[in-house]
Amino acid sequence: MIMNSFLFLQGIGRRGESKLWNKGIRNWDDFLRAKSIAGISSARKAYYDRKIIEARKNLFSLNSSYFYDKLPASEQWRLYEFFKEDAVFLDIETTGLSDNAQVTVVGLFDGIDTKTMIRNINFDEGILKNEILKYKLVVTFNGASFDIPFLSKRYQNLVPRIPHFDLRFACSRIGLKGGLKTIERKLGIERQNNIVRELRGGDAIELMSIVIREMTIQDYDEVFPIEATWKDAVYPYTKNEQLLECPASRLGRDSYEMFPPLSGLGLSYIPAPAETPMVYDAGFLKGGKAPHSEGFNVTFSDGHCKAVGSSEASRYQTSSTP
Repeated sequence: MIMNSFLFLQGIGRRGESKLWNKGIRNWDDFLRAKSIAGISSARKAYYDRKIIEARKNLFSLNSSYFYDKLPASEQWRLYEFFKEDAVFLDIETTGLSDNAQVTVVGLFDGIDTKTMIRNINFDEGILKNEILKYKLVVTFNGASFDIPFLSKRYQNLVPRIPHFDLRFACSRIGLKGGLKTIERKLGIERQNNIVRELRGGDAIELMSIVIREMTIQDYDEVFPIEATWKDAVYPYTKNEQLLECPASRLGRDSYEMFPPLSGLGLSYIPAPAETPMVYDAGFLKGGKAPHSEGFNVTFSDGHCKAVGSSEASRYQTSSTP
């Protein structure tokens, strides 16, 4: 597709490119063979010829960086077919979005092998930089809005100046909107790992609810922890402070709250566990602003977790006892 593209030529946008295609100028060779093209002066044609020859030389020299600031970010997907053997799929997880947030996991996939770097285990900025430098194209989902800016801000010069293909925006242009797992389901893509298939934006809070129920049943004689200190009670089981922080919130350790009436209450005293909140996004019972587009992530006393819209949250806000 890249050799059918003319957007890297100064003064030619998507509309101008479409006009060239409609005139039978479908690729670089067509352009170079044409002695003249209606609407383009002879001087401009000679200039474009030189730029196309320059682009072709860089392309076949595998210098993808040449196109980094010449192709619009939304059109860098056009390079994928040519550089797919030298592309890396990148994804990161973080402790949140605040200025103090840290990368917790980096995943890299080259089409054959997967490399995973984990904070405090094998994450190394220098090794990651050298690894990314091996590739000619980075592919992400929503990386233009999150992954790449986050890495660039936290680690100066970590991300090289190579083209970036963000699947989220490419999918949106053909009518596939929503999160990655939503789009996968629309395309009939089935994840083999059942746990991974069910994970979503509220994973941290859902995993935390599992921990609370397990520790309550096994070590607390089926009595919920005290609401004022529940986070301290959870930590020895997870040894992971990040589970207490919602990535979509700026509240850090205060991202999640426990339903106060459960404090020190026995499981057997809850008449309707499936309707009794247990842990939820901060502000859920206080009329606060939902941190997610779908509302608040809420786990219930029976262990299930769901997103509750702001309008639906009001019925729980009047609850004072299980």
